[in-house]
Amino acid sequence: MVDTPSQHNQCIRVRQTDEGVNEVTTFDHSVPDNYTDSEELQNRLSTYALRGKARIGGGSLSVPTLYTMLRFVKAGGVEKVRVEAGHNRAIMHELPVKNQADILYYSGHGHSSTGQIEYIEGPIPW
Repeated sequence: MVDTPSQHNQCIRVRQTDEGVNEVTTFDHSVPDNYTDSEELQNRLSTYALRGKARIGGGSLSVPTLYTMLRFVKAGGVEKVRVEAGHNRAIMHELPVKNQADILYYSGHGHSSTGQIEYIEGPIPW
């Protein structure tokens, strides 16, 4: 499936095709900070491309590792993108952008009465 071409100053369209890459992301909202199950899954799926991870302790752009927030679950994974100014490569910015993984692994607590799972901002309302 391919989107229609971009309209000037309206939106950026992207080609929507299967890229043929297996991807995994993990969302670990464990207290105390114990990410061994998520790390073990990532190790076992070492042939999969890592599409970021979410941890209750949050923040590093190196992987990227983000906080366990609802927007991470909605994105289903992220990828670090580096944007540089064409005329001056010293002007650059790195940021995580949505890149949905094939596998989203959640580790944390939930509420059996409502079916909600926990994240930093509270329970995720399904």
